[in-house]
Amino acid sequence: IAKKVAQLTTKARSLRDLFGQLRSGPPVRGQGSKKILSRPQPAPRHRGPTSIRAFPRRGGVTLPARGKLVKIYGQNTGYGNTAKGITIAAWSGAQVVAPFDGKVAFAGPFRGYGKILIIEHRGGYHTLLSGMERVDGSLNQWILAGEPIGVMARNNAKKPRLYMELRRGGRPINPLPWVVYKSSRRRS
Repeated sequence: IAKKVAQLTTKARSLRDLFGQLRSGPPVRGQGSKKILSRPQPAPRHRGPTSIRAFPRRGGVTLPARGKLVKIYGQNTGYGNTAKGITIAAWSGAQVVAPFDGKVAFAGPFRGYGKILIIEHRGGYHTLLSGMERVDGSLNQWILAGEPIGVMARNNAKKPRLYMELRRGGRPINPLPWVVYKSSRRRS
């Protein structure tokens, strides 16, 4: 498993490349000795344990850590581009949980992003999480929403930041229509 993560990290020069590799799968043998990249196949009717749910059309995705939303999808990052996900100023040492049922497609350090975790969900969706001090999920592990998958750093001087990106078909999409989070504010 560690070898597969290392191969993915070596081959992918960017997150786009990494997601491309996750979507296309490993090369397969064609006729003769040529190698041909596998074409995306339709999703099988059933993948994984029966408890793994299909990804919802909207709502139903848990915010992966307690904290305050400090950057939202489409917001200017201050570096000349826009945010492709959301950023949460998480509690120091906060437990990070799986936002929805799925299978761990990548877990480990990746090119300047620190430790990242990518969860593949049914229906062509992926969740990317980064900013954790420790990642507890492992490659090909099936997980349910709410299961612990990592821990944020314990830093008293500055709140640790958890970045969450939702992708469909390898492209970033706004996760806010899916994310359900509890607010401490009371509505009047």
